[in-house]
Amino acid sequence: MKKQKFNNDNLPLDNSLQYSRSQPGFLETKGVFVIITICVILILSTIFIRYPDKVVQKAFLSNQNSIKPIISNEEGVIANLLKKNYDTVKYGDEILRLQSYVNIKTIQSLQNILKTEIRSKILDNTLSLNDYHRLYPYLDILEGTELFQHYKLLLNHLIDYETEKENANYLNKISLNERNILNSKQQLSIEDSKVVENQKGNNAIEDEYLYANKLITKDQYLSYQNQNTTNKIAITASKEKILNNKLSNLSIDNKIAEINNAKNQIYTKLLFSLAEMNNSLTTWVKSHTIYAQQDGIIEFPPLLQQGDRIMKNQNLGYIIPNKSDFLLRCYFQQNSLSKIQEKMPVEVRLDAYPYKKFGILEGSIVNISNVVSDSGALSSINIKQGLITNVGMRLQYRENLKAEIIVITEDRSILQRMVTTLTKGNDDK
Repeated sequence: MKKQKFNNDNLPLDNSLQYSRSQPGFLETKGVFVIITICVILILSTIFIRYPDKVVQKAFLSNQNSIKPIISNEEGVIANLLKKNYDTVKYGDEILRLQSYVNIKTIQSLQNILKTEIRSKILDNTLSLNDYHRLYPYLDILEGTELFQHYKLLLNHLIDYETEKENANYLNKISLNERNILNSKQQLSIEDSKVVENQKGNNAIEDEYLYANKLITKDQYLSYQNQNTTNKIAITASKEKILNNKLSNLSIDNKIAEINNAKNQIYTKLLFSLAEMNNSLTTWVKSHTIYAQQDGIIEFPPLLQQGDRIMKNQNLGYIIPNKSDFLLRCYFQQNSLSKIQEKMPVEVRLDAYPYKKFGILEGSIVNISNVVSDSGALSSINIKQGLITNVGMRLQYRENLKAEIIVITEDRSILQRMVTTLTKGNDDK
């Protein structure tokens, strides 16, 4: 007789199978509930899930205020970045300096000495050789730069001016001494002439009187006449001396004028050379230093750093005005004009900055043109928070950056759409 097989429950195998088949499954007991739950979730989702109507359009970024580009004046290597990205600057602030053979502070120090001290001393006529010795060491510093020749010429003119000034003072003293001697001689000649003139007059009157009254002989009278003639000759000689003295004085005046004229010419050359040197120093500093052209916020490329080589006239970034209104220009198609209106919110996605990484900008429509062309109606969108996205990232400004704008014309749920569609269908019937 064969033995029966038993399962773990000590039941025959056939009975165990029958028992398991007789138990209801999950779907049999909970199926209706699950289906109802799914239906409820779907219905609720149609209420809460939004599916808005929107208008998508391409636009281009611009700025209402003047944005100044930061342009390099010369080719070179950045020695110092004095301002960081997004720093606030004032007009005239130094932004960066380029490497050079000469330290910029040294050039600025020399420029300050020339503009203030040296120029004042030249105008006050107090310049001395001590100033030359003070300026001379800068000549070695400037050697090898484009400033060397200008500075060498300035020092030469300074030496010429000092030399000519000393010569002029010495010659003027000599000329004044000569003038004093001539004036003394002239005064003596004038006095001699007056004495002789008086003698001539007295003798002539006396001789005429004596001869008329026959108190002197004719020979005596003629002798006296000869004496008068001699006196006249002496007076003429004295007058000639006076005239010669005057001519000598005039010659001295001309000599002094020539001396002073030569000094003034060198003085003019020195002032011109000083002005030219100051201009050269200013140009040099400007070519090796970049200044802020207006008040605002600096925007540099992320990779710009000390040691980078830049080219002449290279655009290094921008200075955004403190009060800057960023605008987007776009054309709304004619079929969307009935859906949009001013003050509607706008979502802005710049092509250069993927929104999944950088976020989006928020704006609003500020103007829709009344003139419509084939391209549509020209419109302006104002960006509310500047170029700061909804995730707090600041984007760099570039003129005419391309963007995609999304205007939510009507924010409706799926259920509202379904009801609207059904209602519209019944109305059509």
